[in-house]
Amino acid sequence: MQTHGLHWRAILGWGLLFRGFLWVVMSVVLFPGVKFTVVQHSRLPSGSVLTPGQTFEAMRGLSERLAATHREVLVPASLMLLGGVLLGIRRGQKAAPPTETTQP
Repeated sequence: MQTHGLHWRAILGWGLLFRGFLWVVMSVVLFPGVKFTVVQHSRLPSGSVLTPGQTFEAMRGLSERLAATHREVLVPASLMLLGGVLLGIRRGQKAAPPTETTQP
C-alpha cells in the first residue's frame, strides 16, 4: 500500500515540475516586452523633444506593465518547488538506512 502512495507522489511531483517549467518557457517565448515598448512609444507625442514629465510618465507606464508580467513567474515557480518537494519526500522514503557490517 505504501508503494502506491509513493507512486502518486512521483507522478504528481514530475507533473508539477514539467508544467511549471513549460509555463516559464512559454512566458519567455511569448514575453510581450517588445510590444509594450512599441505601444508606449506610440503614445508619446510626435516631435524630437520630450519634457522630463512626458519621459517619466512613459517609463512609469512601461515599468508598471512589465512588473505585472514578471509577477506571474511566482505561480510556475511555486508549482516547480512543490513538485521538487514531493519528489524529495519520495526519495527520502525510498532510501534504505545503511547497515553496519562487522568483520570477524
